Amino acid sequence: MTEHLITIDGIKFDVMLIKINRSADILDKYANRTVDGDLKREVLGTYYNYSLEFAYNDKAERYNILWNKLSEPKDFHDITIVDTIDVISFKGYISSVKDEIIYADPNNGSSRRFQGLSCDLIAKLPNRRP
Repeated sequence: MTEHLITIDGIKFDVMLIKINRSADILDKYANRTVDGDLKREVLGTYYNYSLEFAYNDKAERYNILWNKLSEPKDFHDITIVDTIDVISFKGYISSVKDEIIYADPNNGSSRRFQGLSCDLIAKLPNRRP
């Protein structure tokens, strides 16, 4: 577990991440088989997408700011994230934002704790083109 800096729409979040899963999705403009079985395709590019799993955060106000940004109903965000040793910036959208609310004391709402915050970051444009 290491501390990572994520910037979303110019707002910097110093967060602990348990896991960063990344995928390199190579998408086509078209991919069709011809009558003789040959595949014809035109590659648009490689899209880097990420799934993030955040560590427990016991600072309720800071957590709430992050939750609200991740769940903001906005078409696209400007996102910067550390990817291995590189800093990657891209325009994308955030989906599948989830967490778990834990109540230490059901009679005391201020004792709520959150864990298991996760989300997916999906690139709008390819990071690499042919």
